[in-house]
Amino acid sequence: MTRSNQALLKTRLGIETLEDRLTPADLSVVGPPDRVPVLLPSLGAPETIQSAPEVDAPLTLVPGPLTPRTVIAVGSPAGSLALARLIDSRTGAEVLRVEPFAGFRGEISVAAGDVNGDGISDLVVGAGAGGDTHVRAFDGATGAELANFLAYRGFNGGIAVAVGDVNGDGFGDIVTGAGAGAPGGHVKVFNVTAHMLPTGVSVYAGADGTVISYPPNNELAGRTFLQGEELASFLTFDSTFRGGVSVVAGDVNRDGFADIITGAGAGAANGHVKALSGRTRELLASFQAYNGFTGGVRVSAADVNGDGVSEVVTQAVGTSHVKVFSADGSTRVSFQSYPSSGYSGFGLATADVNRDGIADIVATGLTSGAPQLRAFRGIDVTPIELAYALPWDILGGIAVG
Repeated sequence: MTRSNQALLKTRLGIETLEDRLTPADLSVVGPPDRVPVLLPSLGAPETIQSAPEVDAPLTLVPGPLTPRTVIAVGSPAGSLALARLIDSRTGAEVLRVEPFAGFRGEISVAAGDVNGDGISDLVVGAGAGGDTHVRAFDGATGAELANFLAYRGFNGGIAVAVGDVNGDGFGDIVTGAGAGAPGGHVKVFNVTAHMLPTGVSVYAGADGTVISYPPNNELAGRTFLQGEELASFLTFDSTFRGGVSVVAGDVNRDGFADIITGAGAGAANGHVKALSGRTRELLASFQAYNGFTGGVRVSAADVNGDGVSEVVTQAVGTSHVKVFSADGSTRVSFQSYPSSGYSGFGLATADVNRDGIADIVATGLTSGAPQLRAFRGIDVTPIELAYALPWDILGGIAVG
């Protein structure tokens, strides 16, 4: 899909089966103004859609699986050839594998999220130190390249990446955090969907449908737009801090926009975490996750307790100490995902591993050269039995979409 010929329709719909059962569903659908494919859980019998009066475009119902597939994005460790994968969070099956940066053997950051609006999580990869802050995005369905750009020109200290719909246009945006050496916890947001502008087509803003431009005399036809377009650039910590930041995107204030959560890198006191509104950049929360700890903090975000709002999940870098915080910084859960000795290489993510509709906490560890993956219910950290293990070469960075 492209934004050049689509309108974003948001409405509250009811799905009515032939048995006259009405199930409400909040949907955001993207498609051509006159015909919009809608992916809904299959209810068994054929369905018809009752739409809100203000939506007059006919909708085509495309039955889908009862629960959509969630994936975990996993990156290889530093020192090996950089590889990134998407794996099915429930079965462990490999969905996609790419070599994002030819010949690169440094650390990579990975994230998963739907950046092209097709309803399937895509793979986003950011290069670590020595990789020129290179970012690439790949279609989760086909493996085709969706974006390819440098996030911080002139900086070579590596970056962290995340995906979330920060501007509310229905497409995932790439959020980047500059690594150690960059001042102030520098965060950027990029619109990542690239498309070729055909003849005689207007370009619409995804959020409100207003016309951005129209190619006079078709002189812009055939040009590629919106590939790595920078939407925002700002500092999240004092400019004197140069420890880098981890980033994640999640809606912690329930306004429908993905907010930006940052975790300060090494050197910051007490594992400093901040949450900023994706819509306004207003500071929503600022708290210390690990008193007395200066090794940096890794962040994730998802609704792990089923209350309808994203919680902030943290991990003290270099340890297995995981915490879950409400948006106001109050601690909800604190636990060790692995024993205190014999493990290293810890990673953190959130995914609905057991398909109960609530995100779970996913943690990786390395012992005796073999990667481990564990999952826990976010509400009470009860371990979830997984039916698969990770191959040795895919530990390094982990995120979910």
